[in-house]
Amino acid sequence: MECLRSFPLHANICSALDRHLEAIHITQARRKDEFLNSSSRQKQGSAYLREDRETILLASALKDLSSSTRKSRSALWCALQMTLPKNGASPLDGGAGDTCSSLGQNSPERAVHTL
Repeated sequence: MECLRSFPLHANICSALDRHLEAIHITQARRKDEFLNSSSRQKQGSAYLREDRETILLASALKDLSSSTRKSRSALWCALQMTLPKNGASPLDGGAGDTCSSLGQNSPERAVHTL
């Protein structure tokens, strides 16, 4: 999209995508820890306290991933809206022209500041 615009995207868009990538890596690490420790739990017998801690950490990572996914989708939508030509109707909204006004936003530039 930066190539189509011929100048860089807003910094909030890049930071939202970076936070999403970080949340993916954290979730992968938590899942890997859970997988590796599941085999050691079978050998040790009862390790319920550690299992609960791992479950809570994984649940927290999934919550953060869900939140960052919503924010990154919004950031990508804003980037797309700022990349599209200003004149004419947009094919994404059935020809209404400005998709931001239907969502209560005046412009994608204003929406990107809320990320």
